[in-house]
Amino acid sequence: MKQHMTKSATNFAHLASSTNQLQQDLHWKIAARQTLVAAIAAPLVSAVFATNALAAGGIVRCWGRNNEGQCNVPTDLVDVIQISGGYAHTIALRAGGTVRCWGRSDMGQCDTPADLTDAVQVVGGGYNTIALRANGRVRGWGYNSYSQCNAPADLNNAVQVAAGVEHTVALRATGAITCWGNNNYSQCNVPTDLGEVVQVAAGSFTTIALKANGQVRCWGSIWDVPADLTDAVQVAGGGQGFTIARRSNRQVRCWGSNDFHACDTPADLTDVVQIAEEDVHTIALRANGRVLSWGASHWNGSGNFGQCNVPSDLFDAVQVAGGGHHTIALICVSSAGSPQSPELAPFSFGNNPSWTATGIERASNGATLKITARGLLGTSTRFLTVKADGVTLATNVFGSTSGATSCGADANTATISIPAAQFLQLTADGQLAVEIIPSINATSIGCASATLTAQLSYTLDPIDCDANGQRDECDILVDTNRLDCNHNGALDSCEIVANPSLDCDLNGRLDSCELTSGGFDENQNGRLDACELLYGDLNLDGRIDGADLGGLLSLWGISNPPYGDLNRDQIIGGADLGILLGRWGLVP
Repeated sequence: MKQHMTKSATNFAHLASSTNQLQQDLHWKIAARQTLVAAIAAPLVSAVFATNALAAGGIVRCWGRNNEGQCNVPTDLVDVIQISGGYAHTIALRAGGTVRCWGRSDMGQCDTPADLTDAVQVVGGGYNTIALRANGRVRGWGYNSYSQCNAPADLNNAVQVAAGVEHTVALRATGAITCWGNNNYSQCNVPTDLGEVVQVAAGSFTTIALKANGQVRCWGSIWDVPADLTDAVQVAGGGQGFTIARRSNRQVRCWGSNDFHACDTPADLTDVVQIAEEDVHTIALRANGRVLSWGASHWNGSGNFGQCNVPSDLFDAVQVAGGGHHTIALICVSSAGSPQSPELAPFSFGNNPSWTATGIERASNGATLKITARGLLGTSTRFLTVKADGVTLATNVFGSTSGATSCGADANTATISIPAAQFLQLTADGQLAVEIIPSINATSIGCASATLTAQLSYTLDPIDCDANGQRDECDILVDTNRLDCNHNGALDSCEIVANPSLDCDLNGRLDSCELTSGGFDENQNGRLDACELLYGDLNLDGRIDGADLGGLLSLWGISNPPYGDLNRDQIIGGADLGILLGRWGLVP
């Protein structure tokens, strides 16, 4: 090490020249990085309509006006990934890309096209429904007097849609806006000087654009925007002349008409991750899964149908939407497993079909095993016995007292409960081996359409690794891109705690996500430049040597230096020198 120091000292003039160049390079990198961060500081609203928020789907809650059945949520609807509302109808996008709608449908707004199977976003107009398809095209149905359901033929690259009472807006992948329908307030006269837009919204007769720089533009019946609003990350438009924005600090800003007090934002409202509004009220979703709503209170008493009375038992909301006078929430539900066997028939005495369910995670609430069979069954000598890992779960299944039929038109079904303690014990290895044993005369042979299947159902134990009182899966669904940037189903913060090397620059974000979102890696070695700088490789050449030493010495004694503060004490000194010398040589 002394030899290196001597050699460095004798070539200090050369090092000084190298250091000047190093400083220029690094200052440029820092400035460029700051520019990049400023450009992406406001999230680009990829979770506004959250089409990927729920992989398997959630359930819908609704409250407020229900005169048209708009809050009569179908009881079998459990796979919803996005919600929206029209004036008196409610729309749900299902996990498979199909759309379900209920409520008022006199204009055909709930007559969902049967061939629509690739929707990725839905929105409600006044009396019509709009769907964005996976191919970037837009489909509309319902009230169409102003052609608001007739998307332009050349629109094939839409990435988001919004709907007013009688007009429709689409954001293209290029950042440009296309608008069609009623233009009585010039709401479809898109300004030519907008620049890059990252989200669109619509009020009754207004169009709203959120720009990449956090500024907002409006046109139509409302055109004014607060001049000091420069940090918006989401916008929404109301029906009665008001507009709201969610800011980067997670607070809410509202402007325009306040006749119904929809702009009376609670003073203590913070940590908002999504906003929505409709005719006369405003809705906010907080990071803890709670929903707040206000407005719907005109001086003459009109407009209040209970849409702001959030149910006290509503937890784990991951998205909110509004209808004319009703409020909708998408609720996170516990992850469940439901592996199903392949067809196990034929079966007969001595021929015991078997199936193993694999990949079972911890589920301490027990499980059920559903057996479906069609064969010669239903007597004292024609029944099934069901075992799991050699343990008998049930016998005399489809026996003489079960009411089972032999080769009936409908298959027989039986549900076997597996107690929690037993299920945990049987599935400790992540598997459950099911064996179905026919009795002496039970058989499927000779029975038309014979069948035998088994389906296991269980609810996974909730995980709360950050101990915030809310299940991690629900945390992620509320704010996916921020909390689970690599989309692996685990909170980034918990991954970092378990393996600190995943966040080498200690900024609370996974390095892998920073790299994919534009983090600097000038030498293209798969590592963030910021991390290499913190290690001591100040010129990013893959080794700690004299050039790095010169760069460090040039900043000696400087507080809050742009680089070289290897021990993070806000000043360059002996400790940093010791760290750098201790790492001399190739960077691992």
